[in-house]
Amino acid sequence: MFRLNRSIAPGARRPRTGVVGFVWTATVCLLQILAASSAQAQSAVATFDASKLHEPADLGMPWLIHAGDDPAYAQPAFDDSHWTSFDPYKSLVPVFQPAHPEVVWYRLRVKVDPAQTGLALREIAISHAFEVYVNGERLIATGQVKPFVSYLANSRVLKRIPDRQVASGTLLIAMRVHISKVEWVGGQDPGYYASNLTIGQEHTLYQDNWLSAIGQNALDWVDRMTVIALGVVALVLFWAHRRRGAADAS
Repeated sequence: MFRLNRSIAPGARRPRTGVVGFVWTATVCLLQILAASSAQAQSAVATFDASKLHEPADLGMPWLIHAGDDPAYAQPAFDDSHWTSFDPYKSLVPVFQPAHPEVVWYRLRVKVDPAQTGLALREIAISHAFEVYVNGERLIATGQVKPFVSYLANSRVLKRIPDRQVASGTLLIAMRVHISKVEWVGGQDPGYYASNLTIGQEHTLYQDNWLSAIGQNALDWVDRMTVIALGVVALVLFWAHRRRGAADAS
């Protein structure tokens, strides 16, 4: 009879049994849990890659948000790992229900090409009072957050990002947004929306602003020109009628 050889070939690994096997399995499981936690934490960080930006892009990706007001929230080194991820295409109301905080902060990290110059941010109707910071420095301010002073004009604000900040390779964009009680309960989505802030080349955004302004006001201008033309025609007809009446009288 042939005897089954259960010896292990040289160089082969022996199966781990007993205490050694338990320790090995526990270690592997722990490493997998830590790796998953790390991946989840990284995915929760609000980031946007603009290093290969060829045209203006709305900052409509998820941001990190937090209710309250602290100047430290604008600093790049601030730990925002406990903040809430927010999709700006959705309503802010369910996030803070039933609370209606007066000030909400938003944070987003943007990766940029350090050699790129001429980058700018364009803002459209974020709120009646807000501030936009880049790497801790205030770039845009409209109205006054505290004490609240409303700014009613619905204008487009375009500001160039200093090249020295772009040279760092990363931009921490932080927004300090005032949201009034009327905005919370007024039926409209309060706070930041996906198309309220756009990043791109300054000259491209400038031209886009002009084209948008022309498009938005074209019908108004046509209406005004039509009214003026009708007024001129009416005056000509009136003058012609009076002249004919004077000629008939003579």
